[in-house]
Parts: sequence; structure tokens; C-alpha cells
Amino acid sequence: MKKFWSLLLCLALAMGLCIWAAAADDASADYTVEISLAEDGGQYSFTGDLKELLSDGEEAEFWYRTRYGFLLLRQDGTFSYKADAGNEAVQAAAGKTCLLDKFTGTFYNAETGKWVGREVRILLAPDGASTEGYFGQHTVTDLSETVEGTLLMNKETTQETALRVPCGRLALQADGAYEYYQYNFLEAVQSLDGGQVREDVLPVCAFLSDGSQVELSFSVRTTGVDDLVDAFPQLRDFDLTLYVPESMYDSGEFFDIAVSGLVLYGAVLGDGGAEEHTFSWAPPQNILHGIIGLGGNSEFWYVVDNDNSDVRNLPVGQELTDNITYTYEDNNGSIAHGTLTIHICKVA
Repeated sequence: MKKFWSLLLCLALAMGLCIWAAAADDASADYTVEISLAEDGGQYSFTGDLKELLSDGEEAEFWYRTRYGFLLLRQDGTFSYKADAGNEAVQAAAGKTCLLDKFTGTFYNAETGKWVGREVRILLAPDGASTEGYFGQHTVTDLSETVEGTLLMNKETTQETALRVPCGRLALQADGAYEYYQYNFLEAVQSLDGGQVREDVLPVCAFLSDGSQVELSFSVRTTGVDDLVDAFPQLRDFDLTLYVPESMYDSGEFFDIAVSGLVLYGAVLGDGGAEEHTFSWAPPQNILHGIIGLGGNSEFWYVVDNDNSDVRNLPVGQELTDNITYTYEDNNGSIAHGTLTIHICKVA
């Protein structure tokens, strides 16, 4: 057995990765992955199993920890979410205010051959707290309730789903098996100087069969190198959903329903001169139901046009879509395209 683990460690070091796990106590454990970047800007994808943190034969279910709860994201795009009733902010909000928990899931659409990212917003309104002014896909009023949902829309299907994390994506299975893929084109990675270390902590919770739980600190430590080649980003479609309440039209009290962001998640654009990296938006001729603002570094903001007749007359439960494409080109002439799609959904 010792020979096996020695061989495994040598193999990991040969790939530029070092992984170790150390149990701290019965209530918490640390799991760390170390990445040493290569000058050629190569991508890093690796797998592992968090079960090794537990005692032999111990059964557990592994969930991501969000700001106010726990998330189980499955490979078919479905998810389960439950609030953390022991969270101090959740307890303080009971009967007083609404809390917003959110996450960004990504899934591979085999039909288009691209990764799609979607943000899910979950409102926590414990003990009758008011939800006025808040909108989300799901609302939790009973903290013992488990929310069931999906990232997919219409007829989409997938067998690859992951959670968007600071420098990449993490696919964590309920049994503890995981795959992590790092986005080396992100500014946070590109800006690391030689020997400089960045550490991202991805909180995970293991729910044991005896009813107890173990808090896991899943850390990714990346060591930079000088003169890292800018890794070309693989663009993907970016989908967002905005919810327009029918009650807004009934009451006549209108407010802006808007979203903003970066479709490249902070990729380095134009850092060495405009001739090295270019990002461009296509003409917004398919933006029909709102107003969009576009930036040269992949920034965007979008506001629903509340006076638009299609939006005003949209039946509850149905949706409209606006979309715009974008192009990224590096200094080697490599070109990639993606699409930003805004879904406008009318809700009761």
C-alpha cells in the first residue's frame, strides 16, 4: 500500500500537481491541490476523491457550501439546495428581512459544443420575512425545505455540469469524487509573477450517515511563473434570466430590472497592446426588449424595457429572448465566438 501511494505522489509531481489531504478534527478537514504553472500556459484539469478525508467505510454525501446554505449540483444539470439553519445571518434575518443566495452553474451543451453558464438566485425568507424588492428563481420560507431545480431550459440536455468557482469550474459528485478545471486565461492567473501564490478556498460540507457533518476546506494553490504565455480562452455561450413581475404592471409601480457582468470573467484583454488581444461585440440588432451597454473588455449591462409592448403583454410563465454575439482574437490570429442571451420571463 505504501508503494502504491508513493507511486501516485510521484506521478502527480511529474504532472506539475501536488495533492494532499489532512484531517484536522472530527468537525473539519483540509484538502489542498497545488498547481505550478507551466510557461506554455497549458491548461490544468485533474480529478480526486474527498472520501479519503473520512474514516474507512464511512458513508457521506458531499455538498458545496454557498453563502447561506448547501448545494448539490448533479451532472444532468439538476440541483438540490437547502438553507443552513445554523447560519448566524439566516437566524438574524428570521421574520425581519430576505437574504439572497446565488451561484453560477455551467453545463456542456453537446448540441452546440459549448459550455453554458447560468446564474441561479435563491431567496431566503425565514419566518415570514418580506420578499418585497427581491426576485429569484426560487424562494425558501421553511428552512427545513429542500429546493429542487435545474440549470436547463426548454429542451436542453447535458451530462457534464460544474460549479463556477473563482479560477475555473468544479464538478463535485455526491459521493465525493470531483474534477477541477482551471481557466488559465483569467487575469487572476495571468497576473501571477514567478513564485507568487494564489489560494482559492472552495468550501464543501460532508453530511455523514449518522446525521453529523464535516466542514471541508478544499483549497487550490496556484504558483505563477514569469513570462506565462496568454492561454487562449475557450469562449462559451452565456445565458442569463431576468424575471419581470406581473404585479408591477398591475400596481403601476415600475422599477429597473437589470443585469451586468463580464462574459470573459476578467480575461486579460489588450494588456500588451490592442494588437495582441481584441474583443468585439456584434451589432445589437437582436436586442429588441431592452437597452444594452457594451464595453471593449467584455463588459455589458442590460435593462429590460418595461414599456416594450412585447414585455408588457407577455403571459405569465412565458419568456422573450434578446441575444448578441461576441468575438475574441489573440495575437496569433486564433478566433473564438460566443453568444450572450438574455431571457425575459414573466412571473406572477
